Order: sequence, then structure tokens, then C-alpha cells
Amino acid sequence: MRAAFRITVPFIVATLAIALGSACAGVTVPHPTPTRTPPASVTASATPPPSVTQPPGATSTAVPPTSTATAVPPTASPTTAPPTSTATPPPTVPPGRAEQLAPIEGIEVFGDGSGNATARITSGLPSGCAVYSRAEVTRTANGARVTVYNHLPVGNVACTMIYGYTTHDVALGGGFAVGGTYTIEVNDKSQTFTPR
Repeated sequence: MRAAFRITVPFIVATLAIALGSACAGVTVPHPTPTRTPPASVTASATPPPSVTQPPGATSTAVPPTSTATAVPPTASPTTAPPTSTATPPPTVPPGRAEQLAPIEGIEVFGDGSGNATARITSGLPSGCAVYSRAEVTRTANGARVTVYNHLPVGNVACTMIYGYTTHDVALGGGFAVGGTYTIEVNDKSQTFTPR
């Protein structure tokens, strides 16, 4: 009985192996076909900034934008200066007095060596009420004319009969050549002069 069992078991195993080999020989195992997955497209999207959550009870304050622009003040357009008047200003005479031509007692003219000349004029004061007022200069073709004024009271005013004198230097201006001969007229007097 034992010998028959030993022969039978290997036989059965061999028979099963042959049967399984024959069955597997007719079966074709398919190989999976590799599939290529296309790369995923990348879409750029802007990420919104994170929102800030205010804590309860907090007050939101709007901060105005800082301006960096500097306001430039408008440039003022140049103003044309008015022409300078060369007219003699009106005399300053106290109320109740009037100007009169002064009597001329002496004339001297001095040059400064650079073309400028000055007249030293001595005029008279006919009474104690006469006061020296002013001298007005006018250039002529060959020299200068000077008009000298006193001012006195208007009307019948009693004045002392004292004759006085006063001397003033009057600038004649420039343009007088050194060594040239010129004429100066002062009220009713005239004389020539040569600048030095």
C-alpha cells in the first residue's frame, strides 16, 4: 500500500504540471501600451493681495497719497520801467511867498579835469525877507544857462532893508572839454570860462 502511494503522488504532480504548462502555452499576455500624457498647460494668474481683516472695534483711516509734485510759482513777466523825467521838479515855496529872480553878484566856474564843470554863484538877498530858493540849469549850444531864484512874501509886508549875500555851487554837468571856451549865463549876467 505504501509503495503504491509514493508512485501515485509524484505522478499526479507531474500530470498537473504538464496540464498547466499546456494551458499557459496558448495564452498570450498582452503588454500594456505606454500612453504619453501631454504636459499640463501653465496658466499664469495674478494672485490678489491678501485681505487684511480689521479686528473688532478698529477704525479704518484712509491715508491720502503722498504727492511728490512741487508747485512752481508763475514767473512774473518783466515790467518796463517808466521813463525818467528830466524836468526840473516844481519849487517848494512856503505858503504866502513867491519866487523872484535873484540879483547876481559873482560867477566862478571850475572844471574837474574829466569834462564836468561846476559854477559857484553868489547871489543877493535884497531884504531881510528874501530867502534863496533854487537854481535851474539849462545846457546851451556853447555852455550853460543858470536861473537863480529867491522867494519873498506876497503883498505889503514890512521887511528890513538889509542887503545880504548867499553863495551856492551849481553842477553844470559833463561834456566840457579841458581847454575849451564856453559861455555861462546866470540871470542877467554872462561870462566865458575855460575848464582846467
